[in-house]
Amino acid sequence: LIIFGCWLPWLLVSFPGVYGYDSAYQVAQVVNDGTPLTTHHPPLHTFLLGGSVLVGLNVFGSEIVGLAIYSVAQMLVMSSICSSCCCILRFDLKLDRWIPLLALSFFGLFPLCAIFSMSATKDVLFAGSVLALSCMLVKASITKGRVFLSPRYVIAMTVCMIASLLLRNNMLPAVLLSAPLLLVIFRKQMKVIAASILVAICVGLATTNIIYPLAGIEQGGLKGEMYSVPLSQLARVVNNEDASITSDEELWIKATVPLWELYDARIADNAKAAFDKEEFEENLLYNVKMYLEIGIKNPGEYTNQFLDMTAGYWFPGKVFRDKAAFHPYILWDETYGLGLDVPEDREDFEWIERSSLFPGADEEVSEWIYNCDWQQIPVVSLFFSPGFVLWCWLFALAFVVYRRIYALLAPLLIPLAIVLTCMLGPLVQPRYVYILFLALPLVIGILLYRDDDGFRPDAEKEVVL
Repeated sequence: LIIFGCWLPWLLVSFPGVYGYDSAYQVAQVVNDGTPLTTHHPPLHTFLLGGSVLVGLNVFGSEIVGLAIYSVAQMLVMSSICSSCCCILRFDLKLDRWIPLLALSFFGLFPLCAIFSMSATKDVLFAGSVLALSCMLVKASITKGRVFLSPRYVIAMTVCMIASLLLRNNMLPAVLLSAPLLLVIFRKQMKVIAASILVAICVGLATTNIIYPLAGIEQGGLKGEMYSVPLSQLARVVNNEDASITSDEELWIKATVPLWELYDARIADNAKAAFDKEEFEENLLYNVKMYLEIGIKNPGEYTNQFLDMTAGYWFPGKVFRDKAAFHPYILWDETYGLGLDVPEDREDFEWIERSSLFPGADEEVSEWIYNCDWQQIPVVSLFFSPGFVLWCWLFALAFVVYRRIYALLAPLLIPLAIVLTCMLGPLVQPRYVYILFLALPLVIGILLYRDDDGFRPDAEKEVVL
């Protein structure tokens, strides 16, 4: 309730909530009969968001009320998860009382946590489900896996994993990357962990590939999204006059990346905009061979392109807002500063106007966020940087290994694997790696954990659930 109370003024200023990114397209799939449901965005989140707006329309006659219902519900869920994290710090990691109080202050007062708590993007609930999963893995690590003796605990962990799999596509590779180490860490409970992961993956795949099609939800997806890095690397090579390529290779690159002339080192949207994924995959082996051969001759171009595209994720000094990006670094008001004309006659786009209860404050916050004025605040600005936060996570990872508290690697694995998958995406957005910010108190708690052997002295005692 304390965390929710801290967030409430932000909701009143942004009322009925932060509405942007893909939300208007998702809501249109639910409230407009002429717009088909697709898997372009996670249907689970589309149902939750669009369903709330539909309730507002049918019961209260207002889309604004419907969006407010969604915002309040999400704030309650996220504040509950954050408070659970504070409890983990106090009662499981056995940290001094001031640490959970600082975590409580972080969750309640840090602007990113407040803004995202009422943002209609799918990344918020996704980050919440991953944080809940990480908290469960902390408890499992501290108790040497004895919590897995409880069926309720295993079911809760599996449900969190299923929710995260249904909210973001890149959760599947993150789980697959983390699974081998999780099985090693909890080798005494390997069968339980393996079963939980397997059930979650099977339910996720069955829902996506069987249940959704049976429900009439059409297949959709981001064209060429997984090829963002390779396409940008090829565009960089062909735009560099000093690059080492043959005339045939040049023709192949231009055919593969039709908009190569619009190349931007930091964002892959232009490189993949006209990319023909189906044609590329029809002759996949040949195309991969060409890509590798060009890369062998131009390793510097490939490496520099990857570093340029991902700099926002690993370089703490990255300056925002990136002028090449359409959206601001942190979205507060979709229309502020962008000159955005909201389409009024499109069935696939359902816009909900902001109705701020404090318009003056809304204007001030919009300007502060759009101009990234937080970058002018020494030290504090670092906590808005994905690069700085990622290095905090990597330091925690190294510190846990140094102290040989290997069990506490478990809660760090999946979030870090998520970042790796994001580095293969088209651009840097803090919402993609919001879990790094949200779970920062948990990471600091792991760093401050005092037991040299990595476990509580009473770890062998009966676990009370």
